[in-house]
Amino acid sequence: MHALPYLTSLVGAVDEDAVFDYLMGTLSPSVYDFSYLMNCSGAQEKALMADAAIPDFCEAMSNVDWPERLFTLLQCSSQARKLGKMLLAYRKPAFVRLSPGAGAIEAESLDLSLAGDLHKTLLGTGVIEFLEGIREDALRSLLLGIELGLDSNGRKNRGGHAMEFVVGEYLETLCASGELKFEKECSTKRIVDLGWATVGDINSYGTKRFDFAMRYKGRVTVIETNYYSSSGSKLKATAEEYARRGEAVRNSPVRFVWITDGMGWKSACNPLRQAHVSLNFLFNLNMMRAGALIEVLNT
Repeated sequence: MHALPYLTSLVGAVDEDAVFDYLMGTLSPSVYDFSYLMNCSGAQEKALMADAAIPDFCEAMSNVDWPERLFTLLQCSSQARKLGKMLLAYRKPAFVRLSPGAGAIEAESLDLSLAGDLHKTLLGTGVIEFLEGIREDALRSLLLGIELGLDSNGRKNRGGHAMEFVVGEYLETLCASGELKFEKECSTKRIVDLGWATVGDINSYGTKRFDFAMRYKGRVTVIETNYYSSSGSKLKATAEEYARRGEAVRNSPVRFVWITDGMGWKSACNPLRQAHVSLNFLFNLNMMRAGALIEVLNT
């Protein structure tokens, strides 16, 4: 831990234990806004991607011989194939199906970009049978519902992005001075290409890509961020990784800052404490906003 002057006024001391206790006592209960629950605009945008195929799709499904008509439509229309794949609520390009039967275990790979494989999958799941005679407005509503469902299922990937957003907004406010420049998702190569640092300055970081890289008054600072709302093995592994990195880059002219938060750390305080000792700069969001990052930049 690097002793920053602000810690005396904020924490009341620069003792490592006192600072760590302050960090643990000011963890944020949330970093999410309403977009964590549901990204309606994004779901609507995805649902509209197949809108051009809806009239022909409904026309095919309105006939008694809809299986044959649907197959013909899928053969001649890439938009119809896109719509058909959306109905499966499945993002991957192929589906590997375990073949039924009591014999040797075999797998059947279905390429969902191909009309025949997609048609077979739609029939096999039974989802297409619900759409016989469906109206255009009803199909549009169904596609929107599917995309909203898939979006909510992706919440587990949003914690890191939400944390990046909060830190990024804060960096934007610091840019008002005109002296601070920063880039998101910035690699070591990019930092060198920008002329912010030499290869020798940053070689101890390897080929790492950082959540943020900043240049202020001729010095470069890189930032990693994450947020953990619950416990798990990932927290210990992350803390240990950053502790090792802290040791490796301790004497680098490019400073490393780790900004992490979330109540999940309550169950992994020992690994986080070790990282706190190994790293020069480790903060949570409250400490960042209280002046920690500004003092790092001015150090």
